[in-house]
Amino acid sequence: MVERYGKEKAYTEGFKVYTTIDAKTQKAAQIALRNNIFAYDERHGYRGATLTLWSEEETDSTTSANASWSLEKIDQRLSRLKQFNELMPAVVTNTTEQTAYVQLKGNQFDVIEWDNLSWARAYISDDKQGPAPKLASDILVPVARRYGFENLKMVAYV
Repeated sequence: MVERYGKEKAYTEGFKVYTTIDAKTQKAAQIALRNNIFAYDERHGYRGATLTLWSEEETDSTTSANASWSLEKIDQRLSRLKQFNELMPAVVTNTTEQTAYVQLKGNQFDVIEWDNLSWARAYISDDKQGPAPKLASDILVPVARRYGFENLKMVAYV
């Protein structure tokens, strides 16, 4: 394009270029890109929940309307959120020392083991992370302890 039309036109004229590509090569490129984005994120630190689904007022467990969140109500909220490839919206329902239990869309449940949590040092800046977590609760806060629901940025691959 540059040889034929010159650098200025090649970059500014909005030409459409159609090529053929091997589907396997394209899939490999997409996987490599996604893996490198995840690796970059892990190197720079976990930034916390990407979304809080309920406000503080809505999660006041002392009111009769909010005293208990049913699995169905949680699922209704999750069903409104998009899934991006393997990244699934989830609500942390419980943590043990080094395990997190989450609810996914469709009233599905999963377990995130320590191998998929231990990387999640807190993001401080592009060049600095917080200390390594020792417990799952250093990273994720279950519904019961926080009175809030969170959309995890990671998913357990089971």
